[in-house]
Amino acid sequence: MDNKKIMERINNLLSKTVENGCTPQEAASAAAMAQRLIAKHHVDMREYNESEEVGTDKDTVQKPWQAILAHVIAKNTCCKVIRTVRGRGKATLTFIGRETDRTAVLQMFDRLMWACARGISEQRKKYRDMYGTTKGVENSYASGFINAVESAMGEQCRALMLVVPEDVKEKTHELFPSLKKGAGIRATVSGAYNAGVRDGRSAAGRKTITM
Repeated sequence: MDNKKIMERINNLLSKTVENGCTPQEAASAAAMAQRLIAKHHVDMREYNESEEVGTDKDTVQKPWQAILAHVIAKNTCCKVIRTVRGRGKATLTFIGRETDRTAVLQMFDRLMWACARGISEQRKKYRDMYGTTKGVENSYASGFINAVESAMGEQCRALMLVVPEDVKEKTHELFPSLKKGAGIRATVSGAYNAGVRDGRSAAGRKTITM
């Protein structure tokens, strides 16, 4: 495939957004495929698009697991994400990377976060009905889900030799010079954790790209 055809395919994929009428699932799949084509063919988008410098996008989350999921997706998509606490249980996620990579991260994050939240809701109902308590269910399910996503994405990342570019790391240090490692989440309910692994593997599998 020559460079012109590769760029046509990438630009066509990047045009498949929710704003242009695609479903979130279609947009996420298209963004992921575009990002992987860029990596596979070593395309430097700055040669074709002036906006492909390192930049940022922001999102707001309320749950610790959401930030952890974002981190897993970002590091396997050539980006960085930083969580800053805003108070009242809310936090801001700052996604740092090239525009094409950030688009892929945000689309995948939106879809996988929704899938994880839906699974948590189902597991909470199940445990409430069966045992009268949902203690530990949310974090356990989310932990399993995220671990499965990380395993699937990491495998593809290694196969394509994707790494976070140095200029992205430099921009992150410039914006956040004093970073501290965030706390993780604990899995204490094995059944919910295993359900999360199953659903996370399924959700990540639907975005696997064959090229």
